[in-house]
Amino acid sequence: MKAIVMAAGKGTRLLPITATRPKPMIPLLNEPIMDNMMSVLRNAGIDEAVILVDYLSDRIVNHLGDGKRFGMKIDYTTDNIRRGTAGAVRYAAREMDEPFVVVSADVLTTIDLRKLIKAHEESDARITMALSTVSDPSQYGVAILDGSNRITRFQEKPRREEAFSNLVNAGMYICDPEIVKMIPDNTPFDFSRDLFPRMLSEGELIGGYAFDGYWNDVGLPSTYLGATRDMIEGRVEGHVSEITADEDEITYGRIVT
Repeated sequence: MKAIVMAAGKGTRLLPITATRPKPMIPLLNEPIMDNMMSVLRNAGIDEAVILVDYLSDRIVNHLGDGKRFGMKIDYTTDNIRRGTAGAVRYAAREMDEPFVVVSADVLTTIDLRKLIKAHEESDARITMALSTVSDPSQYGVAILDGSNRITRFQEKPRREEAFSNLVNAGMYICDPEIVKMIPDNTPFDFSRDLFPRMLSEGELIGGYAFDGYWNDVGLPSTYLGATRDMIEGRVEGHVSEITADEDEITYGRIVT
């Protein structure tokens, strides 16, 4: 199975951190956040990916290269990147003839993608969405999942008092190639704002997989700090470098006021 990785985000809510790097390259314990997602993909046996890039794309290309250090083959594209999330994926998936995974590069998670893939394979859904439970769903796409793991309602970023669920879109999908035909090629089109509401209104089946693992979209300074804390405390795998200092090399000067 191949992956399409959405990595074109600017991360404006994280300025000034993102003034010199795209959101997928913000550091968590000195490693770009997107390294987590690349490891999630590789751990699921996915060894080919197309990365959708735009803002300061050279930072991502220079970091990931051809993907060898992740045991993957990586290509990049900027085509149709301004056509919304679904519009950009439509172009990247135009030649795919089997199910593929779509993920956001800028989330921190411990999901086992193999379970999401299995959930999709066991359903009749054209697309299966990973879902996570949060305390405040107002910043996300909110879903209701029935007993057959079908999404029956979906609402993008409702007001907190209007949210009908705490189960939210985690930005990871397994898609059948036929999904491309549902995405127009001449207008901006987004997964959450356009595709999912259209599919539900037309009676198309959207599957859902609610997972219990860690998930953080790291979209705000508060969630960025929370993600760093969680990695330090071991809730998410990460590497904390040792800090050393050579006292002989430290020079104390006069205090300047």
